[in-house]
Amino acid sequence: MRFQPASLAIDARDSAVSNFKRGMRRLASGISIIATNCDGVRYGLVATTVTSVTDAPPTLLVCVNRSASIRPALREGCAFSVNLLSSAQAGLIHRFTDPRYREERFLETAWQDSPEGPPVLSDAEASLTCKIRKMMDYGSHCIVFGEVTNVRVGLAAPDPLVWLDGGSHRLSGVLQ
Repeated sequence: MRFQPASLAIDARDSAVSNFKRGMRRLASGISIIATNCDGVRYGLVATTVTSVTDAPPTLLVCVNRSASIRPALREGCAFSVNLLSSAQAGLIHRFTDPRYREERFLETAWQDSPEGPPVLSDAEASLTCKIRKMMDYGSHCIVFGEVTNVRVGLAAPDPLVWLDGGSHRLSGVLQ
C-alpha cells in the first residue's frame, strides 16, 4: 500500500471537526459493549474507545458521550462491564446504538448478571468488570476510569470485531 499524504489542516473556522473525523476513521479499534445494572435497570452502549491505562492496579478507560443514557448510572458509581465483541456479534451493534431498541438491548443474547453487578455477555471475546475510580468530562464525552475487578476470557480462538472507516469488520477481513 502506498501512502500519499494529504494535507488536512485543522482550521477552527470551518472544517476542523470534519478533518479530524476523516483522520480518525482510519484508526481501527475493537468494538465493545459497555453495560451496567443500576437500581435494577440495565443500560448499555457500543464503544470503540476502550484503552488499558495500567496493570497495577489493572485499570482501563472508556469514553462515553455525555448524552448517552448510561451516563447517569455511571455518575452514580454503578460498576460496569466492558464486553469485547467477536465478529459473530456484529448484529448487536444496531441494537445498542439505536435508541428505538433500548428496551430490547439485553434480550435474545446470553447476558448474565455478574457477582459484581453489571451484566456480562457470556460469549464475548472477553468481559472485564470494573468499578469506577474516576470520571471527567472533556468536550462532548465523559472519560471513565475503571479498575478491573474480574476478567472472563472466551475459550474460542480470537475473532474480534473491529471498527474502521465507519463500519464493523472482521479483523481477518481488514488484514486481507
